[in-house]
Amino acid sequence: MTAEIPGGYTLWAKKVFQSPIYKKHPLYFKAFFWLVGNAAFTDGYAFKGRVLKRGQLITTYANFADALAYCFNRAVIKPSLKEIRIMLSWLESEGMITVEPLIDGTLTNKGRPSDLTRAYIGLLITVINFDTYQDMNLYRGKDKGRPSSELGQLRKRKEKEINIYSADSEKILSYLNEKTGKRYRNGKHIEARLKDGASVEDCQRVIDAKLQDDYFLANPKYLNPETLFRPGNFDRYLNESILAKTPARVKEDLFCPRCGRQIFVENDLTPSGCVYCEPREARA
Repeated sequence: MTAEIPGGYTLWAKKVFQSPIYKKHPLYFKAFFWLVGNAAFTDGYAFKGRVLKRGQLITTYANFADALAYCFNRAVIKPSLKEIRIMLSWLESEGMITVEPLIDGTLTNKGRPSDLTRAYIGLLITVINFDTYQDMNLYRGKDKGRPSSELGQLRKRKEKEINIYSADSEKILSYLNEKTGKRYRNGKHIEARLKDGASVEDCQRVIDAKLQDDYFLANPKYLNPETLFRPGNFDRYLNESILAKTPARVKEDLFCPRCGRQIFVENDLTPSGCVYCEPREARA
């Protein structure tokens, strides 16, 4: 059993590699990554006495600097206050976040103007479009353990093809029900043959051929999707239907309506008789 990963998760779209932030200094991407990863995932999350909405977080310049710190040559390097303000300003100008200073009027007055008695307690940051990019249903290619960044377009094409197969199988199933007077609803065998390369016309040709088959007419229970479109049957039935349409031998009880001669080749029949009696009448 795979162990659970604590701490939740954050979704990232592949399009981030084409976004302007990916071309900026690495700290810009790290800053945005940290903001998204620490934003409230649901409405109603309480932090420092404030109720946050989905995609919001409260931090301070100092906490933000600690989060962006990195080591280089054994030294811990933190971005300066100016650098942090520049990065937040750029993210805000790109429509990626909004920044709202949180002010609380808790300081003593001591004769100062009222606008100078309020204390800065942090920054309320809102990640724009958080709902969109953290909605798993908007991503494709999550199956088979592979990330959506690898399978997005492939999955989209695959689902489109499945929809086409499904629509065609329903069309064929409806055709079979119409011809047999049944109400079959499961078209998985038909859909499987379509995926194997059969066309709608091929499937309808098999149905038409078996509707004229003496054995199937005597055993109508076999005129069902499972029997007709079973892998071992379908190719054989299809080839039989193709042979039946060629100018070959026909039923032995077919006779010329004019001269009474038994006819074995369908092409020997003419609108008024057969190729054997018409020449004699012409010579007579």
